[in-house]
Amino acid sequence: METTGDVIEFFSRLALSPTHRSLLAVCYDCCHQALQYEDPAESLRRLSAHGIRIGHVPVFLKAATECTTTRFLLEQILPLFPDPIPLEVETYTWTVLPEDLRCESVTDSISREIEWVERARRAAFSKD
Repeated sequence: METTGDVIEFFSRLALSPTHRSLLAVCYDCCHQALQYEDPAESLRRLSAHGIRIGHVPVFLKAATECTTTRFLLEQILPLFPDPIPLEVETYTWTVLPEDLRCESVTDSISREIEWVERARRAAFSKD
């Protein structure tokens, strides 16, 4: 899906029950939205108007309350990137994290994510 309209159409086609729909969320990529020349405020308004939630799962979690994560994939793929390579840590949606996963500040949460990625990268490169 490339645009907000694509996401809205996708969710409409799913025709999910309210219970099932409440289990889905979109990973909102600000950079991708910019490349699609979409206004972020308008995009978020449209998603909200259609009942589409935005979610985030920290990269360091093996599992969240309702699901597993893609941490295993990161652990497999990090060794494939040359060192050094710029990596991006997404910095949005921190306020939607469950209380037990929140740090005292957004800065602490972002630092925790970056530290996990760096530890995972070091561990991957130390195996060589």
